[in-house]
Amino acid sequence: KDCFDVCGQTYPRKMDSLILNCLSSIAQSAYRMASDIRLLQHDRQIEEPFEKNQIGSSAMAYKRNPMRSERICSLSRYLITNALNAHLTASSQWLERTLDDSANRRISMPEGFLCADSILRLTQNITSNLQVNEKIINNTVKEYLPFIATENIMMEAVKKGGNRQKIHEIIRQSSLKANEKIKNGERCDLLEILANNKELNLLESDLQKILKPELYIGRSIEQVEKYLEKIKPIINNVSLEKIDIDL
Repeated sequence: KDCFDVCGQTYPRKMDSLILNCLSSIAQSAYRMASDIRLLQHDRQIEEPFEKNQIGSSAMAYKRNPMRSERICSLSRYLITNALNAHLTASSQWLERTLDDSANRRISMPEGFLCADSILRLTQNITSNLQVNEKIINNTVKEYLPFIATENIMMEAVKKGGNRQKIHEIIRQSSLKANEKIKNGERCDLLEILANNKELNLLESDLQKILKPELYIGRSIEQVEKYLEKIKPIINNVSLEKIDIDL
């Protein structure tokens, strides 16, 4: 419906740059998500779908590698770098056109769309049946929450008359001591160490009140609900079908 006001024999190739930039942006988001899944699957907190007879590793039978996420990262790297083709073509376009103006784009443009399509199919496949291991996540939260909550513990101790600098040093030394025990294969006992320190003037029951996970989630629930409400019309208008990926 629209035309360029001024152009030569061909449309400005900067349009190709804008298009591939958009596809690159999709790849960047998919890459970030897939990388997070790979890291979390390493700790068994989150796992991508795994078929009944799927082989996790051709060499090590016990493995359950996040192969779909790995493929997303691999394809995303290609698509991100593929956008550079359009940048170089647009910047070197001559007065009218030469074959180097068109030959490159005949490969980079269709391959960009094909690659983005593969990335989105893999992404949809993963998110349609992502496994969240809540018990492992809960254990991880219990292990690390005492360290995360140290600032709140310090503020509570100061409210009860403690010197901030002195309390900070007590918590710092206690945290290092507990961390060394964890590295040695022992359980985290930071809570006990702090409760037994009389200078903090905090009972274990006081510390337990501070160590409620729901106190450290910020506005995450509100943000998610608000975002889902925003995209609800889009979701309702799109038929989301499970896509089987040939591994």
